[in-house]
Amino acid sequence: MNRSYSLKKNTDIKQVLDHRRVVSTRHFSLYKRPNPKNSHFRIAFSVPKKFGTAVARNVMKRRLRVIITEASLTTTDDLFVLVRPAAKTLSFAVIKEELTMLLQKHNLT
Repeated sequence: MNRSYSLKKNTDIKQVLDHRRVVSTRHFSLYKRPNPKNSHFRIAFSVPKKFGTAVARNVMKRRLRVIITEASLTTTDDLFVLVRPAAKTLSFAVIKEELTMLLQKHNLT
């Protein structure tokens, strides 16, 4: 995933969170904010320290990036994925299934 697809600034992430368009499962929350100024979507991931070591958190973020890349999103929205510590034990297939379900709930796929 190209860096231009990353939502980096704290103010941008806060705007997505304040917009309050969220769908959740037991393991993930997906926040969405329309942003017609973009030519493509932007996304940020948050994996808390309670999840585990830095290595475990980075592995989860890499998995999420792969899933989002494979989803081939065509939206221009800003997205924010919050991972809950309970997701630590999930396999890649289950993570993909849950995240795909959240994207479908937001009508992004």
